[in-house]
Amino acid sequence: MLTPRARLLVVLVGCSMLVLGLWLGTVVAKRKAPERPALSPDKRDAFLAGKRNAILATIQQDGSPQLTPVWYRWDGEQFWVSTTKQRAKYKNIMHDPRVSLCIDDAEHFTTVIASGKARLTEENLWADTQKIAERYRGPEQAAADIKRMQEHKESRVLIVLKPQQVISWGP
Repeated sequence: MLTPRARLLVVLVGCSMLVLGLWLGTVVAKRKAPERPALSPDKRDAFLAGKRNAILATIQQDGSPQLTPVWYRWDGEQFWVSTTKQRAKYKNIMHDPRVSLCIDDAEHFTTVIASGKARLTEENLWADTQKIAERYRGPEQAAADIKRMQEHKESRVLIVLKPQQVISWGP
């Protein structure tokens, strides 16, 4: 049986070893972690012009995150996403406008993450929705899609994100 003084010494040595191990682990991890150079604005814009899905993160009323794959358009300053007012992402943004978008290409180890407060608008709704659809479907199919949406009287809105923060990396 250990004396109280011996127990205290064992606890102190154990805690010291734990702290030292955590510190050393951090130092080693930082040395081994590869640098992720940020994309230049030209490379970022070229990457964002590609036909990729974005993952839109919104905040639900209970505070938990919701992730949704979306089509987008980047105009060099803002991201544009078209959605209906019945979707959870619309309702989430009405409650809390903070969002993040992640556009990722795992094959080429390239990523752009944009965050900020979204705004909702119906200005130029159909023209901007068509621009988004054309990126993914081409002009003819996009025009047909827009016509169908209008015939069904879809209650649409544009989500516009002018990022307050952009993080990127890639080759």
